[in-house]
Amino acid sequence: MGYRLLADAVMMLHFGFIAYVVLGGFLAWRWAWLLAPHLVAVGWGALTVAFPVTVICPLTAWEDGARRAAGQAGLPASGFIDHYIEN
Repeated sequence: MGYRLLADAVMMLHFGFIAYVVLGGFLAWRWAWLLAPHLVAVGWGALTVAFPVTVICPLTAWEDGARRAAGQAGLPASGFIDHYIEN
């Protein structure tokens, strides 16, 4: 039960991170101090999409490990975005 809750929490954190990558520019427009963290997040997001084999997102690995520890099927090799967003 604990690992499943952890996996669900990491999944929600991951969705939040993706939302920040996509919409964080609007927050940075309002609060200028958010520009640098947003640019770092966008850079990381671009790297994980452009080079998915060489750059593995730690959130994906944490969720996959927690799901496997909970006795569930882990994420497919295609990753978080393919599993939750594209399918």
